[in-house]
Amino acid sequence: MKFLTLTMLLLCCVLSRAQKVKTKTEKNRYFKEIYQIDKASKLKNGAYVQLNPENRDTLCTGNYAKGQPTGLWKFYAQEGTLSHSYNYQTKSFEKFINTEVGTIELPVMRNGAFPVEEVDREPVYLGYKGEFKDRILLQLDIESLINKAKKKQGISVLSMVVDARGQPRAIRAEETHDLEIARMLIAAMKEATGDWLPAVQNDDPVSTKIYLLHDLRLSEGSALSSTGPEFTEKPGVYVLNTHFIGVRRAVPSN
Repeated sequence: MKFLTLTMLLLCCVLSRAQKVKTKTEKNRYFKEIYQIDKASKLKNGAYVQLNPENRDTLCTGNYAKGQPTGLWKFYAQEGTLSHSYNYQTKSFEKFINTEVGTIELPVMRNGAFPVEEVDREPVYLGYKGEFKDRILLQLDIESLINKAKKKQGISVLSMVVDARGQPRAIRAEETHDLEIARMLIAAMKEATGDWLPAVQNDDPVSTKIYLLHDLRLSEGSALSSTGPEFTEKPGVYVLNTHFIGVRRAVPSN
């Protein structure tokens, strides 16, 4: 009888919660989100998971409480291996995999200037590996980029300050081959929502400048040209390649 009573109580709790929340699914070309939302407040409340839409690998798992991330969150690389886990309650990493070898040097804010100094850790975007760049790409008009690439290819370098509180700000173009492209990238970076953790120097958070290097390239034919420069990411430098393949149309002879 006690077992039956306990079972009925648990069932009532589950049904009560099911009446208060609903599960939503959102999908884009980079990730699929499945989460629970409170019907009354419309805020995320409950389990959250991100999946790779192509192979259904897990990209991120965690929980929300009244619209805010809570407890332990796990973030993965695209290959399905754990990248890092962060506890929002203790505000600390429970696991952080640093693949960098040697010293890390970044521009650190000092009285409005940014001298390059050694830091213990670069700013960290709390998301799966590559999510920051994927969220930027989601904001970009690909058709406009292709049309731009037909006329002018080139490199744009943008900077963003991640301050000591982990707040992104002061997004600007340091160098660009096209002002409209730079404006598109600045707007996209502002809309690439997510949480950042600041860089750490001597165990203290510091404000640092990070960079986004955008390579816009269009190649005619069936393959991308290998003659262009290739860029490698490093701490504080993100490389965003938008390479497109065009088709050369033969001009009919008279």
